[in-house]
Amino acid sequence: MTRDVGKTSKLRTRVSVTLLVLAAFVIAAAVSVQYVEYNVFDSARFADNAQASLEIDEVRAVVVDDIGDLIVSEISQDAVAVRPLIDTISNSVIETAAFQRFFRSAVLQTHEAAINGETDSAVLTIANVGVLISQGLRQLSPQLADQIPDEFDDVLLQIAEFDSVAELSSAAERSDDLAAIFPLLALLLIALAFAVSPNRLRTLGQVGYTLVASGVLIAIAFFISKALVLDELVSQGVIDREIGELIWETFMGGLFSVAVIVAALGAVIAAVGDGTLSGIRLKDRLANFAALGRVPERPQLRVLWSVGAIALGVLIALNPTDAAAVAAIIAGLVVLAAGLQELALMAVDESALPGGEGKAARSRGERRMIRTIAIVSVIGVFVVVSIGAIRVGGGLEGLGIVSDPRACNGSRDLCDRPLNEVAIAATHNSMSVAAKPNWLFPAHEEPVATQLADGIHGLLIDVYFAYPGKRVYTDTERSSPKAGDVILEEFGAEFVGAANRIRRSISKPQGIDPELFLCHGFCELGATPLAEVLIEVREYLEKNPREVLVIVFEDYVPVSDLAESIEANGLRNYAYDGPWGPEWPTLGEMIDDGGRLVLLTENAEPDVPWIHNAFQSIQETPFNFPTIESLRAPASCDESRGAPENSVFLINHWVDTAPNPRPSIAARVNSFAFLKNRIERCQRDRNLLGNLIAVDFYREGDLFAVVDDLNQER
Repeated sequence: MTRDVGKTSKLRTRVSVTLLVLAAFVIAAAVSVQYVEYNVFDSARFADNAQASLEIDEVRAVVVDDIGDLIVSEISQDAVAVRPLIDTISNSVIETAAFQRFFRSAVLQTHEAAINGETDSAVLTIANVGVLISQGLRQLSPQLADQIPDEFDDVLLQIAEFDSVAELSSAAERSDDLAAIFPLLALLLIALAFAVSPNRLRTLGQVGYTLVASGVLIAIAFFISKALVLDELVSQGVIDREIGELIWETFMGGLFSVAVIVAALGAVIAAVGDGTLSGIRLKDRLANFAALGRVPERPQLRVLWSVGAIALGVLIALNPTDAAAVAAIIAGLVVLAAGLQELALMAVDESALPGGEGKAARSRGERRMIRTIAIVSVIGVFVVVSIGAIRVGGGLEGLGIVSDPRACNGSRDLCDRPLNEVAIAATHNSMSVAAKPNWLFPAHEEPVATQLADGIHGLLIDVYFAYPGKRVYTDTERSSPKAGDVILEEFGAEFVGAANRIRRSISKPQGIDPELFLCHGFCELGATPLAEVLIEVREYLEKNPREVLVIVFEDYVPVSDLAESIEANGLRNYAYDGPWGPEWPTLGEMIDDGGRLVLLTENAEPDVPWIHNAFQSIQETPFNFPTIESLRAPASCDESRGAPENSVFLINHWVDTAPNPRPSIAARVNSFAFLKNRIERCQRDRNLLGNLIAVDFYREGDLFAVVDDLNQER
């Protein structure tokens, strides 16, 4: 009978180990697929990595060279006479935030098209690089710029055909499936290994070794895939090996770090399991390591110890930050392992372990109670640490899990204030975002849904008629003729000319009706369906019943069409239709009445009760500031549109570097001191409280801190 039990135990052990071996491969595959899914098949992350690669000098040099080759070979052979100048200006342009921003947008567009299998639209377009470079030439030397051929302004850098778009789309779909399946399969294999194991504490240590093996497998896969991919690209002449390695590190370098983390976690778990079984605590093992700090007596060992100490000292001196980080990680892992081991020792019968002679045996009930306490303690520590990491302001509300049921726009203090006494963070050209396909020259990084979630409560957006398609085509016949004059005044003749050339390269769609789009003059250079943004606003209002929003439409379409779209997308019930000033209801009253969405138009005189002309309620500052100094000047607070008796004050706060808004400038003018000082000056000059504070690149600088400060002071 004993022999049969022993055979059964050995069989169960073999099955358990076999399951863990399989789990090691599945875990390695799961981690790798998840990493690739996040860094390669996620379009936004891919675009981020592509933009980051431009910061590498060697990569940028290749891009500059390709631009020069394209100009000379495809645009005009005469340009070879000024090739060095073209390369110099190209390099300068590529380093600018404007270029990198619309480069990212173009990569994002291309990647999304490729992943979705849209072969025809898998085109990387940096449509106005020619305009940017030629402007740079003119600023440097107008005489030399005259040597650049006229065709230069029409430069389009494009990757027009992807031979394997279908394969890439298929791979992305498979990756989605595997990213969901592999983690579940790994958990199932580990659970089965524990279920069949005759010694589950020993299996715990084996799970640690499983993770170590997974980390090693990930590292091996990292180096093999790197070699195979680069060999293929280099053999096809697509890229130089050195450049390929730099780009590989940008996109995939983090996978090796992940491999190390997985292996380190496995080592901790293995140490806990083995140490518990052997009865040797980690604190005792650490005492052995302390001996490494003592100089040995034997001359040979003393020499080796000295050389090792020198080498370690040099490494620490040259990389103090990295050394401190490594030491902190090691210390954290050791402390974690020690704590886990003590809990494990308490949960077993220590008297049966090596070195446990003389210790009182615990009953099964005691061990079960200790295990329960240990599990609850670990979960409690995890929750506390997580809460601390998120910098809690107050319980679940501070974590953002639930909202304060009595707050208005995030603060109870604002509930009793009328709209014209509340400061509101707003975005200028809110629809112009780098994260959306087709947007060149974006004014913000994130889409409207993210803006709202971040705390933006005012949107300034432009509405046009346009024909939908892979490239949106502006309907200049139905859109207001005022739009052309505004764009010419704002952007200048050169940009308008370049944009019109791009527009002429796109055929006007036939057989379809135009729709309402959010654009900035030329929908060909960036467009988002109005319905899409209205739905995002509606969903935000549904999820946040204590928020009041303001939308100002720069409208170049009939207000009846605008109102129809607002109703069709479910926003009519949220629209405010009470008094439009100078006396306004409080935010609390607007919320209680259900009218939490203030809708305003810049041009039209609406005949619907829940949309109002903005400048019958709002007065504003000027909005055309070509330099930082002009924004800082006292004249920046002068009267602009809106009557002096209007009670809502819109402060336009951005530097107009059309056509390319610059986040570097936004970071300066949105800084706390600059923004707060200008608002306070305008409030004094105009004898008004600043309400809508509209900026570009709202994440740059301190917009939210300034708005919070203004509201606390009132």
